[in-house]
Amino acid sequence: MRTPARLFALASAAALLVAACQNTPLPQRNLPFAPPPANLQAQNAQALGANPIDDSDMSAGFRPQTADRLESEVIAQQGGERLFATRSLQGLQPASTPGLSGRLLYTDRQGQILPAAMATASLYQGGRKVASALTNAQGHWQLPTPAAGAYQVRYTLENPRWVISNYSWQGPEFQVQGDVQGLNVGETQLVPGSENGKAGWIHDVYLRSLALFDREQVPLDWWRFQIRTIWPGQGDYYTNNTVHLTGAEQWDVNGHEVGHAIYHQALNARSQGGFHKIDECYSPTLALSEGFASFFSAAIHLERNDPDARFDQYLVPRRAPIRVENVPDDVCPGSRNEWRVASAFWDVYDTHIDGQDRSRVGMAPIFAALGRRDKPAARDMLDVYGLFKEAFPAEQHPLLERAFVQNTMEIQP
Repeated sequence: MRTPARLFALASAAALLVAACQNTPLPQRNLPFAPPPANLQAQNAQALGANPIDDSDMSAGFRPQTADRLESEVIAQQGGERLFATRSLQGLQPASTPGLSGRLLYTDRQGQILPAAMATASLYQGGRKVASALTNAQGHWQLPTPAAGAYQVRYTLENPRWVISNYSWQGPEFQVQGDVQGLNVGETQLVPGSENGKAGWIHDVYLRSLALFDREQVPLDWWRFQIRTIWPGQGDYYTNNTVHLTGAEQWDVNGHEVGHAIYHQALNARSQGGFHKIDECYSPTLALSEGFASFFSAAIHLERNDPDARFDQYLVPRRAPIRVENVPDDVCPGSRNEWRVASAFWDVYDTHIDGQDRSRVGMAPIFAALGRRDKPAARDMLDVYGLFKEAFPAEQHPLLERAFVQNTMEIQP
């Protein structure tokens, strides 16, 4: 359950990014709907070469019933895009200020009705889109009042940073007559309890990422490419600026996959494909990219001072709960294991004192150290340790060393 402080952080982060994106044109949405290919290995092999990603250990996998329920809720389809119905909470009414306005809401996993910040409201006349605007932190949007005629509003969970493909939601239909100065089309909500309404849960993961960056004062100049999100996918994985997700409710898994997209754009660090189990050892480069993704999911979802920070529900069901603060002893030690890597990042970042760990480095210094383009790309946690040691003040070096050693990471003098 979100606290009021967390709600405020989400709204604050959304407000900043809305302001940054107001003058940024939205990408063209000419993306025909198609589920990811049945041969997931072949798709990833094409993207990464002979060593494809295999995240099959991450979640419960593809659910045909989700796709079936989504298809049953479609009310129209155009150019590969599915259109869904919405719930109107407040009808058309005159507005005291000039312009056309409205508001979009969604329901989160706990049933709270929240403003859909960073969504797009598009105004259609017939089949032609005539205008669009981003929603602000409170889900409100505004456009100039259109000329007389019949119109419809459609909503997409889309902005220059990310898009949930290929879905849209039908908003109010209305007529503009005479010399109208201002109109409010009212509040529109993604239907609670519907399968398509769960897209808001994925949108929520991105909003939490923005809240983290705002809270930790992480610059976003590295975020240059829109992240396309496919749901429901054949598997949970990331490739080519596209996140594939099997379950909207899997907040921890989805945060992990978004973490891969952030890692790819923000950090000067290598990625590697291949089969991996969270408790076994493999390539240190694969462990680095996978471990950072889990750390990022923890940072956006868990409290920084949690004495037992963990993923209780969906991330690697066979080993749940996945504890990032207290890793079980039977997990393979060292920098060749993603669970240990995630825990090492967490102990550098978190504020809870456990064992010899006293480090509490913020997210901004972590991103700054790993985002440097004047250094060779980090290949493993030993490289990360060197970059941290070079970037952090000397008084933090003993704390950094203890956090790494406590998590069985190799260090250098």
